[in-house]
Amino acid sequence: MLLALLLACPTQVIGGDDDTDKGIDDADADADADADGDPVVDSTLIGRVYQISLANATIEEPAGVGSLLGGYIEQDLLVEVTAADATTISFLGALSDADARTLAQDTCVPTVDISGGDFTNNPEFDVGPTDLAFPVSDASVTIEGAVITGTFVDGGDTISDGVMEGLVDVRDLEGAVGMGADQICSLVGSFGASCEPCPDGEEYCLGFRAVDIEAPWIDDLDLVEIIEVSESCP
Repeated sequence: MLLALLLACPTQVIGGDDDTDKGIDDADADADADADGDPVVDSTLIGRVYQISLANATIEEPAGVGSLLGGYIEQDLLVEVTAADATTISFLGALSDADARTLAQDTCVPTVDISGGDFTNNPEFDVGPTDLAFPVSDASVTIEGAVITGTFVDGGDTISDGVMEGLVDVRDLEGAVGMGADQICSLVGSFGASCEPCPDGEEYCLGFRAVDIEAPWIDDLDLVEIIEVSESCP
């Protein structure tokens, strides 16, 4: 099953700029940098919820199979700014509800406290490490030690140039793909990826890196902290 999915995975090609328009593009980029590079007022960020969609990001790692993994992450990461000052920023993390008709929080999944991030380079931030779990097919895959960086632009209306990095333990995928961890590591090796030590020392982890994350502010959404999941949840 996994081999068929890997062979069907599209290859991402990064093209160059057309020389004719390069001067205009560079000028536009400089103008955007000037407009969006100003620090944001930290107090205005508190309470804002941003939608991070890994399915729409560019997943550079694991090499050769990243876009496949991203395509199977159906739920978005929702992050709400819970605190921000001149040096630090904190978020509350939750997953979106895959079954809802409109964007909503999945209240049957515990929230994650992502606190103590670096905000000294406002509007740029750096938070983590923290563990983020995502349902993938019939499994739950955790990005271990995830670090998220990004830049608030448009006065805090969007998080731009976002990057998420961490480790994915392939043992979490065994039931979903019907293969053992050793087989998965061997297979992804043929696509240029290689398993590396997990936090427990076993070499069953793949480096994960998603870039080009654009996360809009969802102004009509508030997150609820979920510590214990309700017994009514499936």
